Amino acid sequence: MEKTKRLHLIIFALCSLLYFSWRIVFSLPFRDSVLSMILAIILLVTEIIGCFELIAHLALSSFSVKRKKLENLKGVPDVDILVPTKGEDISLLEETIKACTEIRWPKEKKHIHLCDDAEREEVRELAEKYGAVYIARPEHDHAKAGNLNYALQHTDSPLVAVFDADMCPRPEFLEKTVPYMLGGYGKRGEREIDPQAGFVQTPQCFRYEDLFQKAFGGAGLLPNEQDYFYYSVEPSREHVNAVFMAGTNMLISRRALQDAGLFQTDTLTEDFATGIQIQKKGYQGYDLTEDLAFGEVPEDLPTLIRQRRRWACGCIQTPKVTRILRSKELSLKQKICYFLAILYWYFPVKRLLYLAGPVLFACFGFKVMRCDWRELCVFWLPYYLLSCHEIRYFSGNTRTAHLSAVYEMCLTPFLFLPVLGESIGLRHKVFEVTGRAGGKKWRSVYLLPFVLLILVHVWSIAMCVMNHLSPEYAFLFIWLIYNLYVCLKAFRFVLSCRKVRKIPVEHLKHILGGSFIG
Repeated sequence: MEKTKRLHLIIFALCSLLYFSWRIVFSLPFRDSVLSMILAIILLVTEIIGCFELIAHLALSSFSVKRKKLENLKGVPDVDILVPTKGEDISLLEETIKACTEIRWPKEKKHIHLCDDAEREEVRELAEKYGAVYIARPEHDHAKAGNLNYALQHTDSPLVAVFDADMCPRPEFLEKTVPYMLGGYGKRGEREIDPQAGFVQTPQCFRYEDLFQKAFGGAGLLPNEQDYFYYSVEPSREHVNAVFMAGTNMLISRRALQDAGLFQTDTLTEDFATGIQIQKKGYQGYDLTEDLAFGEVPEDLPTLIRQRRRWACGCIQTPKVTRILRSKELSLKQKICYFLAILYWYFPVKRLLYLAGPVLFACFGFKVMRCDWRELCVFWLPYYLLSCHEIRYFSGNTRTAHLSAVYEMCLTPFLFLPVLGESIGLRHKVFEVTGRAGGKKWRSVYLLPFVLLILVHVWSIAMCVMNHLSPEYAFLFIWLIYNLYVCLKAFRFVLSCRKVRKIPVEHLKHILGGSFIG
């Protein structure tokens, strides 16, 4: 399998080299205005960055890793299970605590802690009901990271498992994850913690259809939008020790956490930054692609936007906190992986540039690309078709190029300004907990950007028909039609964003290698 993937990678890299050679030498508007040339170069650089992201991911995905099993439960270490909470529904929190009590592990070695950052009496009573230790801190700074750090000061097990308040672990969670953290046997016959083991990350799985599944065909036709990250991106980074810590459904070495300075508090994505700090200290991060905990999805669009805004701003903040590029403790491959993770969140900029290119030419005459339809068939079409195939092949059918375009378009209008602001130093500081469904009067406001984009593209297509309808500009016309289609899909997505409906868990998770409609 590895040899096959590397052959795919070589073919795609050669095809990309041929395409971009043509783009640089023949497609730039050298004879047109300076502004046209500047816009064309910006578009070309955006394409090159996108190709670099894809090739890097394909290269990382061409390696496989071995999995470990726990032979028996004798001599296993103590584990502290931390469940941080701040204002979540008691019924939701109770499901999680109950699931934690059902994790298979020697009773005397499993210690459940309910870390309440809102100091609610009903949460204290819930902890007592299930025999968990209730922890409430006197100060409430640094949000989730501060809550967990306070709990770490009042616990002492060598291993720490963390679950968000809405994530219910399966009974076998520790049996599957602890083996990665174990070394040899000590003098008393107990298993010691591997001094090189840092953490084990497992996927975030969900009980319900997510908003994208609901809008575009259901869980039977479409994988969860986060599956691509957890089943393709994450495992591809293990062999270079650049697995991303995702904040929940994870097992961590206390020693590694302490060496890293505990959970990082200077960023909105404390998990991502903490994982990097652990790996900077030389500890190994592991990824396990088994579904070992199930939780909630954002139930409406405002909630989804708040979540992704926090992720985007937090990831952009992280290089300043962890000093990735200057670090001598990280390898070049690790730095590339982290850089790609941060670069991903600039997709709103990339997506708007792809939208603007044909519109600028159709409406204002700025030629962002000079090409003949025959050249496109020879250079662009093979590159495009091959990139679509490789995305589907290397992702195990959890993602297609079209799905990526639609997912990104659905969020672009709402993340563009936060990403831009964070990049120029206007820091977003508020940690927002992903919550339940919000109000009902928001939909028309969120539809407005897509209505404007649709109108702009309809007008651009009309201008193209009136002024540029010839074989020379056929690509421009097709480009506008495709962009309009993606905008319409995003409009449909927002229109369908009502509260998600429950469906059986077994219908949610895809079978790797299955097919989905993109």
